[in-house]
Amino acid sequence: MLKDIEILSSAKVNLCLNVEDKDDIGFHNLDSIVANIPIYDRIIITERNDSEKNLSYVSGESFTDDVSMRMVRLIDEIYGLPGVDIVIEKHIPVGAGLGGSSADAAGIARGLKSLFNLGEIPNSILINVGSDIPCMYYGGNTRMQGRGEKITPITLPSDLYVSLLVDRSIVLHTGRVFKRYDEIGGEAGSIDSFLKFLIPFNSLERAALDICPKANALKEILERSGYGRVVMTGSGSAFLGFTPDSTAFQGISVLVENEARNKGLLHYRFKISSGLKISKMKS
Repeated sequence: MLKDIEILSSAKVNLCLNVEDKDDIGFHNLDSIVANIPIYDRIIITERNDSEKNLSYVSGESFTDDVSMRMVRLIDEIYGLPGVDIVIEKHIPVGAGLGGSSADAAGIARGLKSLFNLGEIPNSILINVGSDIPCMYYGGNTRMQGRGEKITPITLPSDLYVSLLVDRSIVLHTGRVFKRYDEIGGEAGSIDSFLKFLIPFNSLERAALDICPKANALKEILERSGYGRVVMTGSGSAFLGFTPDSTAFQGISVLVENEARNKGLLHYRFKISSGLKISKMKS
């Protein structure tokens, strides 16, 4: 009997992000606090009775050099797989710094692992498809270092109450943002200080806003509404504001919602639990 599995694969936010030196082959080393958030893509993997590997999107869209298909091919090359049909129903906004393509690749890896009893897929394999994939494969609150292969579970000082703003008209490409960062630099910060005082930062923010100044409007809305901690996630373009004060969050998030609705923006409200755990890791 042919098997199938359904996976919900979650988006992420970078609560802080340092871009450091490049490694020997030209990749940027990163140091970031990453948290999974409750925005999900739905993935269905169905076994076939032949060797074909097919991937499609419910929306009918397609992506050049699809990260999800690269993950399928790599796992097939290493483990050997029967044929599969994979269907992805996307809900994570694209080009917003929320790790949508990495979430899908990580979800496919988890699904194939479970469906065909592959055992844990190590970081040394996952990292070959994308820097975010190891931390998104394991989930939880993590510190991501190096190219993304070093994943350490962390506990935040408190629960965080978050507003996330996305402008669907802005799509930023990671490679372009890093290229601009190499040209103009960005702000550095202390990860250890963040883990004590929750002061966010993102080394890529300057480059992203230089490419697309329009994204700064998201930051301004969050600050104007009352968030004292506001930061861009990933390579942009989405921004989040957060507070450890659940009572203050109620009033601030209403102000953000009203302005987001008037401007046609996506506004997600959620809590990041301080002790969100990750699954067992294999290096």
